[in-house]
Amino acid sequence: MAVQGDWRFCHKCNSMFFNGFPQKGVCPGGGAHDAAGLTFVLPHEIPETPTAQHNWRFCQKCESLFFDGFPQKGRCAAGGGHVAAGFNFTLPHDIPPTPKSQADWRFCNKCDSLFYNGFADKGKCAQGGGHTAAGFNFVLPNLGDPLANALESMWDQVGRAAVSEKIKQGINGHEFQHGFSGHDAEVNLAGLLSSWRRTGPTSMSLELRMPGSNVDFHTTQPSVLGSFADPEFRVGFDMLVRLDCAAKATAPFFAVNVLEASVGNASVHGSNVTGTIAETVADFITHGGFSRQITSQINDTNLKSQMQTGINNALARTPNFVLPG
Repeated sequence: MAVQGDWRFCHKCNSMFFNGFPQKGVCPGGGAHDAAGLTFVLPHEIPETPTAQHNWRFCQKCESLFFDGFPQKGRCAAGGGHVAAGFNFTLPHDIPPTPKSQADWRFCNKCDSLFYNGFADKGKCAQGGGHTAAGFNFVLPNLGDPLANALESMWDQVGRAAVSEKIKQGINGHEFQHGFSGHDAEVNLAGLLSSWRRTGPTSMSLELRMPGSNVDFHTTQPSVLGSFADPEFRVGFDMLVRLDCAAKATAPFFAVNVLEASVGNASVHGSNVTGTIAETVADFITHGGFSRQITSQINDTNLKSQMQTGINNALARTPNFVLPG
């Protein structure tokens, strides 16, 4: 499927415009359009379906996206009606949004342009006042949030291995209870779910969640099990890593001031016959011993430095990154 990138939200008029040219068109909010937020990749030259509408076109006068399916061509911020050029876009609508597709894009029945209807403020319409939504609810594919993408890249390239190593260090050779010392730990950390919030003008809090992670490890033979082989356990757990960061508008964007990790919802299961028998005497693992030990290993300065470097390296590879508001 053919797609075109560089479509952006204009925070002055709330409309979709093409940001791929040096000039940025004409904005109903005054001057040129000003890009913010996500980068959209719009499909074109494909058939219309019950959940995808074609005849969306680039206006060569104002550089916004407008619906070209009516005889009248709306109202262009550059004067008169819109003038179509370039590709014929086919936009998906009335389908569930995903982390890389955004809903609430609507047709404005005053100016015929596409605008974002997810804010209380309806932007600036070339016909005057704010936009007025009509018709389908378009769900537009995009490259994902740049900061979320950078965190995912950091996790895949640095974070997963660094945290896994800390967990191994917290298990191998550690005596959870008399007779139970861990060894041969194998860690399987789940995929990353990230979120963040501004905590001040120059600070942000990032949260990295890994629900449904697990670690498999052996323990030294406890005397209550006689001559059985070393019990093997699999412990399922959820992990949260929170980073409090100083943020600035130029690279390097983040300095990690505080890293706090927590492990919760730990549940133990035997991975071999002996481990299954030992579950009856291994409840110390889920009663805090496992979680406390792993948490203490992760909360250290070295890991904080690794995370900071990984995030900033990933952001350095993100073109024109701007800190989210």
